[in-house]
Amino acid sequence: AGLAEAERQYSPFVYLGLCAPKCVSQETFVTTARGATVSFHSRCGGFCTHAYAVQKSIARLLPESLRLGKFGEMTIDQAFRHMAPTLNMSMLGGSLRSRDPRAAGSIHVGLFYMKAFSDSLTTGAWEAKPQVIFRLGEWSGRIGNLMFEWASVVGLANMAGVETQAYFDVANFADSATIPAKSFFRTFRLGRFSRDKRHAPGKRPVCELRLKEIGANYYDETQVNRLLSDIKVREAKKGKCATIAVIVSGYLQSWKYFRGFEDKIRLAFAAPPAQKAKAEAWLAAARQTLNSGSSGVTWRFVGVQVRRGDKVQIPFFSSRYASADGLYYEAAMNHLEKKLSEGRSNTKVVFIVTAGGSMGSNSKDVSETKEGLKHATGKSNLIFAEGTDPVTDFSLLTATDAIIISASSFGWWAGFANTAAAMGDGLVVAPRYIYRPESQLSKGYRLEDYYPPNWKILDNING
Repeated sequence: AGLAEAERQYSPFVYLGLCAPKCVSQETFVTTARGATVSFHSRCGGFCTHAYAVQKSIARLLPESLRLGKFGEMTIDQAFRHMAPTLNMSMLGGSLRSRDPRAAGSIHVGLFYMKAFSDSLTTGAWEAKPQVIFRLGEWSGRIGNLMFEWASVVGLANMAGVETQAYFDVANFADSATIPAKSFFRTFRLGRFSRDKRHAPGKRPVCELRLKEIGANYYDETQVNRLLSDIKVREAKKGKCATIAVIVSGYLQSWKYFRGFEDKIRLAFAAPPAQKAKAEAWLAAARQTLNSGSSGVTWRFVGVQVRRGDKVQIPFFSSRYASADGLYYEAAMNHLEKKLSEGRSNTKVVFIVTAGGSMGSNSKDVSETKEGLKHATGKSNLIFAEGTDPVTDFSLLTATDAIIISASSFGWWAGFANTAAAMGDGLVVAPRYIYRPESQLSKGYRLEDYYPPNWKILDNING
């Protein structure tokens, strides 16, 4: 039925399954001879399209069309995505979803089966070309650090045109309290966008390239461009490299590593379903309580992330990392209160405060924050999230209308993943300093590389 509909519209290609689809037409439904229905879109493009139904009259022209299309060294996915508008490609089965709970949130739709990822235009009957893969050298740090490491490697793979070839140590990694990489990867279901390094291709000869950061919060565009150029040089040397393995090392804490691919990264770090449900229920209960005492008021929620734990309690860390003090939080709250409510009658702002940083329970962090923040800011419109875990806190913070973060990579990601705030101007408030000026770590820090340009930056070191 789908092929018949494609023939009627003269759509020479039909996708049997698609990843991250973008369709121009409206979705329609066609009925099969047995009475079943299936969704149909025309004029679609996307990725992960490893199955096509092609009209015979068009199939024989495909190799020449691809060659004349000047798609360079794109994968077949990328080439077809570019061809979609002019070739009137259609998608069959876009409304179909897997019942497997592991597929929750997947961007794959349709009648989709993929056995392998060898999708280069130059495989098979074409001239063989090296397989380019990106691999993180090693995980380091807790959730916020791990998020930067994953996102930056994925971003670099996208820059190189091999978006499906980012690999990480997962199954064989032994989690610890200070590096919970395996649970992090699985909690955010990052297997939707990247792979376990044990599945990485390693056809010999293998040529290795390395990118090691200059500073933890420093993006060197020349270094990245040199890497991308080196990949092209090695690809051009026929027979020298069957696999080009790019090993990426460092904390990689700059948004510029994934500039241009922000939507994909935000999708990857959207709140996991279980924690999202908890956060939504918590916020709904808070809103109900507020409405019961103030009818007719429009409440705007501002997330406030406070980092305590080792960075304030252990001298080794407190002597190196800058803190966000009460004056910073007071200024940030005043800024957002004015921005969200000024000129809007019956609009009030309430601050949703999360606190963490200690290993295990965050009860001490919350207790200290309650006492300190109320006294320092003089604010009474504060609601504290208690008895939560880090991922639920993250889910709360990403669901608010604006957000104030501390000098923390975890807070950075809450600001970035909060779509409502990150897309606005000045709705993410961040501290200027994350290291103490006298610390050696400050030499590897560039504010413009660390923070996106539309965030509001306030001083957090006074005197």
